[in-house]
Amino acid sequence: MYRLDVYFFARQITDLPVYLILPVVFTLVIHLMVGFPWSGPEAASALSVLYGFSVLVAMSAGSYGYLLSAATPNMNVALIYGAAVLLPLMLFSGYTVRSSSLKYWNKWCQYLSWFWYADEAMMTHQLDYIKIEECGNVCTVKTVLRDEFDFRETHLMLDIFIILGIIIVLRSLSLLSLYIKSKQKK
Repeated sequence: MYRLDVYFFARQITDLPVYLILPVVFTLVIHLMVGFPWSGPEAASALSVLYGFSVLVAMSAGSYGYLLSAATPNMNVALIYGAAVLLPLMLFSGYTVRSSSLKYWNKWCQYLSWFWYADEAMMTHQLDYIKIEECGNVCTVKTVLRDEFDFRETHLMLDIFIILGIIIVLRSLSLLSLYIKSKQKK
């Protein structure tokens, strides 16, 4: 039989086309439905950032799934833990609850959420050219995102590296869980 690490990395490589192809479909549909521009440098930039972060979010969610399947004894337990952890990650991602309104005892959950970093990067990059009228004043969506959601457009590279770090940590923990389970069975 194969060694555990060889199987694990082979599984990662065989899953890679799914993580790269499905976000193409998602990105094109979302880009078309929202009405982002299809020509010019804004379109290429918007599509590439949306696609890149769609891939990163898909890989983060897949890494979380690997960890759940490796660390839990059966599927029922994995489903319970999955929902219990994923729900706060989504709630505190900054999309539904403003970062500044979070209390100190639950603000830490926001920094563990790959949704937070992807939302920040995609919203500040995708919506910076749209103008809105608020109370007679014309401002950009970027200022609303900065003031209301605490999103910063200068964090794009930081968001990328943090999501990559989350992916690496989750996959490393899942490999460690598999090693521990395999040692216990011997």
